[in-house]
Amino acid sequence: MSGVDFEPRTGSFVCTRFDAGQVLRVTRAGVVTTLLSIGGNNSIVVDDETGEFLAAGSAGNVNRFSPAGTVIATRTFAGVAFTGVEINGSRKVSGSGAFQAGSTYHVSFAFPRSAWGLTSN
Repeated sequence: MSGVDFEPRTGSFVCTRFDAGQVLRVTRAGVVTTLLSIGGNNSIVVDDETGEFLAAGSAGNVNRFSPAGTVIATRTFAGVAFTGVEINGSRKVSGSGAFQAGSTYHVSFAFPRSAWGLTSN
């Protein structure tokens, strides 16, 4: 496996298998199903808002597909080898308090896509 992300809508994990060109879903019970077989994907991320997946690979390919494995869009960037993929705005940072010298300002980090729903202050 070369990439993995948590799928909050199902409680499963999705991962890429670079050598076989597959995107797999793995349930907590260990059941493995193939969602997509397009070669070269080595990273994946789940869109929390839509439930869709975004996978990128070493051949410069980026694939957006549905939770059922239906390809929605494919784009190739010549000469690019992706090693990771992220959706803009998916990491949540917030703050509260008076933002001035001598005052306390609290910063919170939320990782809603984490399998454990981590939040830190």
